Amino acid sequence: MNRRKQAFELFEAAGIPIESEEIWRYSGVGSVDFGGYAPASPPASGSGAASLPAMPEIEEVLEGRVAGVLRAIGPRSALIVTLNGKVGAVDFPDGSLGARRRDVSVMLLSDPSRDRAAGADAVLGPVLDVDDAFVHLNEAFLLDAVLLEASAGSVDDAPVVIVNWVDGEASASFPRTVVRVADGARARVVEIMASPDRVSALTCPVVQLELGVQSSLEYVVLDLLGSGTTQFGYQTSVLQKDAKLTSFSASMGGARARMRTDSTLAGEGSSSQLLAAYFGTGDQVHDLRTVQEHRAPHTTSDLFFVGSVADRAHSVYSGMIRVHRGASGAKAFQTNRNLVLSENARADSVPNLDIQENDVQCSHASAIGPVDESQRYYLESRGAPPQDAERLIVLGFFKDMIERAPLVGARKVVSDAVAEKLGSLG
Repeated sequence: MNRRKQAFELFEAAGIPIESEEIWRYSGVGSVDFGGYAPASPPASGSGAASLPAMPEIEEVLEGRVAGVLRAIGPRSALIVTLNGKVGAVDFPDGSLGARRRDVSVMLLSDPSRDRAAGADAVLGPVLDVDDAFVHLNEAFLLDAVLLEASAGSVDDAPVVIVNWVDGEASASFPRTVVRVADGARARVVEIMASPDRVSALTCPVVQLELGVQSSLEYVVLDLLGSGTTQFGYQTSVLQKDAKLTSFSASMGGARARMRTDSTLAGEGSSSQLLAAYFGTGDQVHDLRTVQEHRAPHTTSDLFFVGSVADRAHSVYSGMIRVHRGASGAKAFQTNRNLVLSENARADSVPNLDIQENDVQCSHASAIGPVDESQRYYLESRGAPPQDAERLIVLGFFKDMIERAPLVGARKVVSDAVAEKLGSLG
């Protein structure tokens, strides 16, 4: 069966989710008018990355803030830009042309009739069997998939940077990124989700991270979506023996930004570190759901999510640690901390454990509260004005998380975003 048709049938069978389902609890998904969006049409320019405009022309489309983020990230091994899920340009610093250089390749899936001819099944694998309607929509309507491969034993300290630009009133886009790190390889990837403030749009990105034996991946995603954009995203990772993943997410933008993260430790000795920072202001909703899946012995997962809400913003975190039978010696940790800065802001946090094996170490911790008054008093008693005192406390609240980001440039981007958020508060 055509994979698009199969995916759409799965979507029709699942239907738009409702909040009575546990994984959609507190999400407010019922308030979204999905009928107001239509799949974005592909850009009219060339049929392949090599024939599209040069990167300087593409960068003119991007707002100045994105260009500033690119500068902060610093040297890169490649830059890939997508527009509404369609690959728009590929740039390599050494001047290489086309959609391939060393371990980086881009696969175009624009024509549904070419799915099998283009090797979509080989690149994407089977249609993702996930109980998420928006993953099925991504499978059904994706235009292109960005495939990044690091060959066995390769090491590249400069990251591949992907900018997913969302633009078009009432449009729906479906970006797809696949990262495959072969045995013994090491790679870095930075993905930026961005859109202008002026448009109302829907984006449903899907990210697949696949790590081979003794491989290492540092993956960073920066959400700089405009105030009119809604996101329903999904990230999955599968780690083989002794593989190591560090995933860092900064969710600052969007009207409503949801990301589900499933991390499967499939090989003995594999380890994952899942990190996230989020800051909601105005009427923003940041919705994060995670699953730490231990399927092999002596695996380790460490999750640390930190967020703040102000004005009328709402944050949701729901996490599950699941240790399967046979995963003895597993270590799993889950921490979620939330700072509530306004009476009308709200944070929900629901950690969960499902332990099916003995001889494991698992813990979860959740905290929600306002600014510590003793800290505020300490700073004010030493001459800090009330507004400056609160600002310093919030910056300190995020500091530990930001310093864990795997790339120095990403730390600066998140620090600047937090400072900008604080500056916008009355």
